[in-house]
Amino acid sequence: MKFKNSVAIITQEFPLYSNKGGIATFFGELSDILSKNNHVFVVTKGPNKHKKNKLLNKYKEIIFPANKFRGKLTNFIFFRSPISLFFLLIKKFIPDTWEKIEWSFFACYWLKKIAPDIQIIHSCEYDFPYICARLFFPRVKIIIHSESPQLFLYKYVEYRWENLLKARIELIGAQLFSNLIIACSSQLFEFWKKKGVRHIIMKPNFINTTFWNKPSQNHFFAKKNANVNIVFIGRLEYRKGVDRLLRIYTEYRKKYGETISLHLIGKKTKTFPFKSSIIDFDSFVKKYNIDPSFICVGQINNKRTLKNYLSNLDGKVIYMHLARYEPNSLAIIEAMAFKLPILTTKEAGIDLIEDGKTGYFCPKLIKKAVEKLHQIIINWDYSKKAGENAQKYANSNLSKNNNLAFYKKIYNDLKI
Repeated sequence: MKFKNSVAIITQEFPLYSNKGGIATFFGELSDILSKNNHVFVVTKGPNKHKKNKLLNKYKEIIFPANKFRGKLTNFIFFRSPISLFFLLIKKFIPDTWEKIEWSFFACYWLKKIAPDIQIIHSCEYDFPYICARLFFPRVKIIIHSESPQLFLYKYVEYRWENLLKARIELIGAQLFSNLIIACSSQLFEFWKKKGVRHIIMKPNFINTTFWNKPSQNHFFAKKNANVNIVFIGRLEYRKGVDRLLRIYTEYRKKYGETISLHLIGKKTKTFPFKSSIIDFDSFVKKYNIDPSFICVGQINNKRTLKNYLSNLDGKVIYMHLARYEPNSLAIIEAMAFKLPILTTKEAGIDLIEDGKTGYFCPKLIKKAVEKLHQIIINWDYSKKAGENAQKYANSNLSKNNNLAFYKKIYNDLKI
């Protein structure tokens, strides 16, 4: 089989081995479409239980040294040199940053040994592997997919000065070492433009819409008086607006009865502000007297299992995603392809949802949000129409099958 280009994707998050959500899903879809015309290598983090990292491609699997060996090699290279004290201080005071630098260094090192003729490297701004990539591959074309810079994310977690440091490294590194930045949302596109970046384009995320187009869509045939299922998919954290979702759910049940249930599909986190401290999910539920009848499903990594869970819900199904910050949410795109009525925030769906046509924007006030949700439920025929429109939009604009030509053009423009 003849390949046009030798392409690498470097990411700590990737399906099967280290699936952590949207980033993993995106790079899984990207590797799939690029492999149709290129020889694609994926450098990712292996499962912790095996203590191995893996270098993957579409046709074979190569295991490169386990973390224990990597640690010994790190000790030999960095801590027996004249500037070893400097590296020891980094490891002590900024351990997370050090882990990312160390992982990126060895990921690029083993990629260089196994695939020295790499022409293109894809990465996101997380973990800054593009800095090490430029060291090992000075002439390679580096494409950074801007999904969510740390400069935005660290505002929604407990303050650590190390997070601010990582944010600065990301910004400087992405500008200096990339040949192209692809922003997934208009917000990120404007952000990079204000930073003076010229080598940038905007392209929304994409998914395998075909997979989501063929569910057993029981919710579409639900009667007007059927039970209502509210669904959220993602980490149960403050940034994603889970606190607002729980308060809306609680107030709705108080006002309109118990014909509504809430399904939270994701991992619990400790990210919820309370007075001057940060508390975990369960503590938030207790302190704010949240109605305890919601269903906490936990994290579902397997997409087929997730689709089956949604398909088997009895009654109406509405997807709610009330993030305070989430550029171009893959979970919303999947809900669109699944033909679900969607209630979201402008911060999460501004590039995806047209209010009243492909979904609905949620008011910020809890009382108004409860009424908005009630209108979606009682006017179910209109809500189903919004779900149909959303699916059509996703199939036309957000399907991975429509993106191969886009990447061919990018490669041609970069003169690869």
